[in-house]
Amino acid sequence: MYVIGCIVLICYLVLGILSHKETVEQNVSRFLAPFHRMAVYLYKRICIHKLPFFSSAQVEKDLRSLHPGEGKESLKADYYMKKLSLSLAVVFVGTLFGMLVKYNSQSSLLLDEEGRIPRGDYRKGSVRVQLKADCVESEAGSFQIKVAPMLLTEQEVQDLSEELWNRLPEYILGENEALDKVSCDLVLEESYGEYPFLLEWESRNPAVVGSTGRVYSRETAVPVEMAVKICYEEFVREENLVIRVVPPALTAREQERAELEELLLQSEEGSRREEVWSLPKEWKGEKVNWQQEVEDYSMVLWLLTIVTAVSIYAMSDQDLHKQQEQRKKQMQRDYPDIVHKLSLYAGAGMTIRGAFQKIAGEYEQKKSGKGIRTEKGVRPVKGIRAGKEMRPGKELRPAYEEMLYACRELHSGVSEASAYEHFGKRTGLQEYTRLSTLLAQNLKKGNSDLLERLREEAVRAGEEKLQGCKRMGEEAGTKLLVPMVLMLLVVMVMIMIPAFSTI
Repeated sequence: MYVIGCIVLICYLVLGILSHKETVEQNVSRFLAPFHRMAVYLYKRICIHKLPFFSSAQVEKDLRSLHPGEGKESLKADYYMKKLSLSLAVVFVGTLFGMLVKYNSQSSLLLDEEGRIPRGDYRKGSVRVQLKADCVESEAGSFQIKVAPMLLTEQEVQDLSEELWNRLPEYILGENEALDKVSCDLVLEESYGEYPFLLEWESRNPAVVGSTGRVYSRETAVPVEMAVKICYEEFVREENLVIRVVPPALTAREQERAELEELLLQSEEGSRREEVWSLPKEWKGEKVNWQQEVEDYSMVLWLLTIVTAVSIYAMSDQDLHKQQEQRKKQMQRDYPDIVHKLSLYAGAGMTIRGAFQKIAGEYEQKKSGKGIRTEKGVRPVKGIRAGKEMRPGKELRPAYEEMLYACRELHSGVSEASAYEHFGKRTGLQEYTRLSTLLAQNLKKGNSDLLERLREEAVRAGEEKLQGCKRMGEEAGTKLLVPMVLMLLVVMVMIMIPAFSTI
């Protein structure tokens, strides 16, 4: 992990040096500023090759719809540089965390190069170490050994030994049900829980149960007497336990592991008076090199970091598409109101252009409180409090924003028919395309029944809005089925548990 981390950090250092002259936007935070420079540098060097992860027709279409009137290349560059900078930041932070986890796992190592483990005093308690021998296969040569602390006094020996003896069966059972139904290896350890005792086990029938708790195969149930010594300094208490076992068969690998573990336990027991425990150097004439096993999740964390960064980069396009879909839904909800206002103002004697600009101006006034833009300029709206329906900073309504954009085109000299056609194409919705075609045809060919057509369109839009509300209600009802079923299950559990407990 250290090698990977160093390579990644060197790459970031080189990128930082190469991109230090790149400019950063004002809205970029200080933390993301260096990654934004790197993203700008990479985008300038890579985009000219038109690679697929820096080019997507759907992304460009969504960006143009969400930001009408802005430059396509500028929008595309800002979008890709933003998500690339975020991905670079995730990889950098994840790599640092991975190296930190690696360092933390290495700091827990107790075994030195000479094969020694320091022993703590009684205040620190016992320490468990995971050891691995290279003289056998990895799975068979892995051990978890408990290194006991230095010995204590005898003040609490009598009471605690009686308490330990009463609780000893539940400690040694392991996966077995009871002492008279032993089918798995017993957990015969040197100490249990927080008790400051050392236990010595001796089997009266080692051919059936070994002193380490290993159970050997027998065809029938065999009673075995286990002698246990509870020791603490000079205090020794000897007791006998009777168990009934039908042990499973042991493979050659399991027998090899048991013998090596017994060697470790005997070596640890024999060094209780020493400050360090020197592990056995040889076993069966072979040299043994011990390695302590520690939990090291640094590589997993780094791989998760890479997956997260790639996911963020890939999912950004879906988020952009969701924004586009939400924009379309909001425009569909606003369509009936726009058509109704157009028919209302046209019926009051206003021109189509005047009605169009009045609707856009009212929206602009409610958004910013500056007034309504008309054919003669900008004037305040009487009788309407600025910000009553839309305070400054509130979420924009894309349909009215498109109308404002069309009004700006009209003031810049674009013909009225072209402005209406552009308005319909930018929305990308069938309803607005139909409306823009109706308005443009009225200018080109003339249409005496325009008012009637607008009223029919308003009625149809109202009916479509009603149908859309019904669909949304049905979808909401379907989504509520899952929490309702979960609540039903909770109620059933609350009713059934007391009913069964009384039987």
